[in-house]
Amino acid sequence: FRFDETGRGPLIEMVEGRYILRPETVESIYVLYRMTGEQKYRDMGWRIFQAIERHCKNKCCYSGIVDVTQDPPELNNSMQSFFLAETLKYLYLLFSDSDAMPFDRYVWTTEAHPLPIFGTDAETEKVARSTLRARASR
Repeated sequence: FRFDETGRGPLIEMVEGRYILRPETVESIYVLYRMTGEQKYRDMGWRIFQAIERHCKNKCCYSGIVDVTQDPPELNNSMQSFFLAETLKYLYLLFSDSDAMPFDRYVWTTEAHPLPIFGTDAETEKVARSTLRARASR
């Protein structure tokens, strides 16, 4: 985005028209929903999921879009691995029970891998110690 000549507000300009099934928007919506519990974030995620199904799904898989301003959009016939590993994972989690991956017990890597936070309570510490013992005895 950029500010207009008056400096009053940002103008959003499309710099690039492609959509390659990236996860960042869905990830942000997931985090916002989990932090606020506001239904509007699930609604946003549902609209994104429906758009992906409508515009990116083909006979065998999903595909990115060459130019989102075209109707119908031209598919680029490429499905990046992060679509399955991140985009769909965050959509799944957005609509899952909030206890599935509680934020106070897991931290997420930039590649959407949940890592347990050890030592935050007695139960977590017990699981961590038994896991480490089991791995050490292999």
